Order: sequence, then structure tokens, then C-alpha cells
Amino acid sequence: MLLAFGPRESFMLARTMTILAAVAALTGQAQEAPADNVQLKVVQESVELAADTTYEAGQRLKSAAIGVSFVVPPRCTARIHADSWNVTFRSEADSVVACLVLQTGLDATLSELNLNSSVDFGFLESSVSVKPAAKARSEGNRSFAEYEGEGAGYGFALRGAKGNGLACIAAATKADKESARKFADALEKSVQMEDPQSAQAQLLWKAQVLGQHLTAVDEATHLTLDLHLLKDSTYYMKASVNGQSQEQTGTWRIEIGLMGGLLVLTRQEGVATLRLALAGMDLRLEGLPVTKRASSLKSANERPAEPARPGPTPESKPEPEFKSDIREVAKLEGQDCAFDTQYAAGTRLKVELLGISLKIPEGCVGGATAGVNYFIFRPTDQQGVGLVMAQTGVNSIQEAAALLAGKQDLSSLEEGLVMDPDGAPKIEGSRASMRYTSAAYVAHSLALVGPSKNGVVVSFIGPRQAEARVKSLVQSVADSLQFARPNDAEMRKQWNEGLKGYCLHYFNYRSSKGNQPGNWWDATTNIWMHFGSDNTYRWIYKYESSGGVKNSDVIGGTASDDNKTEDGTWRIEFTLTGTLLYLTNDKGELNVVLLQFDGKKITANGKEVSRSQSDIKR
Repeated sequence: MLLAFGPRESFMLARTMTILAAVAALTGQAQEAPADNVQLKVVQESVELAADTTYEAGQRLKSAAIGVSFVVPPRCTARIHADSWNVTFRSEADSVVACLVLQTGLDATLSELNLNSSVDFGFLESSVSVKPAAKARSEGNRSFAEYEGEGAGYGFALRGAKGNGLACIAAATKADKESARKFADALEKSVQMEDPQSAQAQLLWKAQVLGQHLTAVDEATHLTLDLHLLKDSTYYMKASVNGQSQEQTGTWRIEIGLMGGLLVLTRQEGVATLRLALAGMDLRLEGLPVTKRASSLKSANERPAEPARPGPTPESKPEPEFKSDIREVAKLEGQDCAFDTQYAAGTRLKVELLGISLKIPEGCVGGATAGVNYFIFRPTDQQGVGLVMAQTGVNSIQEAAALLAGKQDLSSLEEGLVMDPDGAPKIEGSRASMRYTSAAYVAHSLALVGPSKNGVVVSFIGPRQAEARVKSLVQSVADSLQFARPNDAEMRKQWNEGLKGYCLHYFNYRSSKGNQPGNWWDATTNIWMHFGSDNTYRWIYKYESSGGVKNSDVIGGTASDDNKTEDGTWRIEFTLTGTLLYLTNDKGELNVVLLQFDGKKITANGKEVSRSQSDIKR
């Protein structure tokens, strides 16, 4: 089962089809894509899309995270529009303009939602403004629509085999209607897709919001939005404007867009997508600053007692320390698990760093790959797939059980696949179990937490008619587990020595000359993370921007800056393939940063950072 352990939990397991690619590599079985799905390999000469860059006709552009590439059509330029996260196009020969949305988890409903939008292309300095002539329709992996209004246009959406995809609306003046059609045809024919590389991004975005109460306020419109994202994947939302309020409930999931996370809210009446972004470490929802704290709701059917605007968080009583009833062994048995190696049934593998070992069950092959944080095992008849996730720093079995609860959206595994929970997780001592079903599949998950706070989740999903086998495979792996004290002292020492008294610095400079001569804009972002030997930290964010405009009517400029500081405590934990930096601020809010070191450079959430002696912390 693909389950994610989030912000105040220590387990983390991302929903990602990277797993199936790893399964194919380990078992020697390629995953077959449905015939009506786009599933082509992206060519090597593709250029990764980046902000503040203009791309010329004929260039192949890609987003590796989303797993989509395309070629800029003839006589056009392309550019990311930062406010909308769209790729925008302008023709150099006629009035054609277009916008393109890329994301993971793009099903038919979201495709039609995008195509049923009206678009005013004034933000591209165009007089074209269109609305759908009729509702969008879907056939197979494709959706399409036509547009009318102050112009005419065509739209299409394509969905890949792994749930990734794109949606485009191209328009022009009515005189250039045929040019808009040719643009859309050329762009659609150039689209290629591969497996999205979004696992870590989804994991980290879910860690930001899971179990949280988000409050966003738009002073201009007097809108207050209160959103409770519960651990069972349901949500409660209340929108208030000038004393009038509206409530709704449904289910939520995280997907990845071109410039950040996408919060997909689904209810009976339809679906909506909200953009999530970080300004430094401050969360933004549709561009609005967000106040974040733990949700007080236990279910979406409850109603919060507190007012919409947050007050001081009441002091909580510490929970009794968790003590595991699982026996630790003095020494793990088995051979060290090597990445990208297939192991036969009966092989015992160990990871000394995490203090666990397990045995590949009978009738299966398995192993691990550096691309994902899981052990993977699969029956030789290819009926189902099993995952084993392990991590240090798990505080209690209750943390694991909370994340086993609720529906599991596996649309990235198979379009429209949602696994329904069979009641609530069952906790027995240091173990928590859960069963899930859909029309065709059944899944079982079993979580265990050892005495040294190392935790494991064993999951398997397979055909419903083979449930006895599904349950047996989970139990077989769980019974084979050995727990020992994690051998992480040396690696923890290295990271602590590398961080205590030091500062990690991220710097980014962006600039643009604009679409007209004389227009310009630039911005610098600096983030400093200072780490103390007492495991406290200070985080400093500084953003500065300036710009100017010059034309026949106006000459002017603007400048702004934004400075923020945050204090809290930090700690390091380990998974099978990564190091996680846990930052808990003085408000009790948790952020998780993925740290990686390749022997030459350090990256934080994929962004290169420099390290220097701290002038604030010792």
C-alpha cells in the first residue's frame, strides 16, 4: 500500500509510480501501458523548464518532475508565467497566444476542469479573450474543447500512463482561427511522456499540510479561508466573506505542478485545485500567506469550536513515552542490502543503519533501488506488488496508525483507483494493521515500531480474489523482521559535526527584460539556516526585488523587500536512501528538508546550498 507519513509523524511513504519503474528494474518485468495512453521516452536533448527564460521555436522543453516534454511550435516563443504557473506562448507571425498547464495526477475530471475555463489573454498583452463554446469532452487519454468570444480557439489535454499530463488552450483573433488550430495540432503531436520523478516532492508537500489547519486571509476581498486537511485524506473547508460563510467537505490529495504543490479537493459536486508554494519557509495558498497549526478536528463531519482566525495555541500535556513490546536482537542476520540488485525468495537482507532485517517471502523476488525509499518485492507471477518502508525516529505506534487511516488515492498507479479503508486501524501493542479494498483490488498494511524508535510498514496490493495470499505475504515479511539498535551513530555524528555551528546558505537570482524594450525586473532570494550545538536553529529569509517600465506614456520603477526570521529546534533522521532534517519552530510547526551530499556539494530539497561557519549559532 502506498501510504504517506507526514508532518508530525516520522514515517514517510510517498504515492509515486517511481515504485513501478523500480519493480520493473528489479524483477525484469516491464510495465505495460494501456494502448490509449501516451507513453514515449523523452529525448535527451530536452531542456528543463526554468523561470525567467524565453524559449525559441523548435526547442524541446521538459519537466522531469512531471514527466512531460514538448516542442515549441514554429514561429513562437514560450515562457513560464510565474503568477499562473502556466507555460505561455506568443506567435511572432500572427495573433496566436496559448497557455499550457502541466501536472501529475491529471485525470479526465481535472482535464475537463482546465479546458472548461474562460481565458483573457490580456496578461500576454493580447486582445484575445475566449470562453468554451461547449463543455469539454474526453475520449480515452485525450480531452478536447473549442472556444469562442473575442477570438476563437482550440484546447486539448493529454494524460500519460502514470497519471501525468498537460492541458492547453490556444486562441487567436477570429481571422487567425486556423492558425490557432495549427498551433494546437503541432504542440499536441510533439508531446512525449515518461515516468514522473515526483516522489520526494509529493512526500515533502504532504508533510507540510497533513493534519493541519490552514487559514488564509485576503484583505482585499475580505475573504477568510479555513481548511482542515485531516489524516484520513478528508477535509473540511469554510470560506467567509463579509459575514457570509459557506462550508464544504470532501477528500484531498497532493499532486505536483510546474512550480510547486497542487492541493486537489474532491467532493460530490466536483473538483478544485489550489496551488501551494513556499516563500522561504512560509506556506502560501493561491498566493495568500497561510497560518498553519494542528487541526482540532477528528473527522470532516465535526465543526471547529475555535474562531476562524487563529488565537494562541493552548499548551498541550506531554503524552506518556511509548515503549515497544517488540524484542530487539543484539546482531542482525542476513546480507547487506545492495541497491539495484535482485534477490531471490528466502534471502535475508539487512540495513544496519536503520537497525532492521527482513526475508524475501517465498514465490517472490525483490530488493531496493536508490531512486525510492522502499524495499520492493513482487511475486514471480506478477500478481501484485509489495513495499517495505523503514525509518529512524518514529515516536510511537499511534503516529503510524494515524496515517494508515482513511482512503488511499492510487490514481498514479491506475487512473481512478481509490482504496477504501475497512474501518479504523487496529492497534495491538507495537503493531497497527489496516485493510483496504476497491472494485478490483485488496491491500493490507502492517506497521511496527521497535524499542529504538525504528519503524517499518509492510504493505501489499493485489487482486481481490487473491486476498488470502495478499495477507499472507504481508504477514510473512512482518514475521521475518528483526529489529536492532540502528547503527546510525557514525552517520549522525558526521551530519551533526557538519551542521552544528555552521550555516547552510541558499541564493537565487532571477531577472527579466520583459516583453517590451525598456521593461526590466530582477529579484534575489537568500535563505540562511544557522544550526546550534544545542540543536536550536535560526532561519533567515530575505527577498529583494526591483523593476522598471519605460514606454511612450510611462517611465517608472518599483522596489520591495521581505525579511523573515524563525527560531526552533532541529534533528536528523534516516531512511533507506536519504537524510531528513526535521525543523520544529517555536510555534510547534514542523518542516522536513531532504538533505543529500554527493561528496562534493550539499543539496536541500534538490537545491544546492553552500556551507560556512555560522556567525549566529555556535
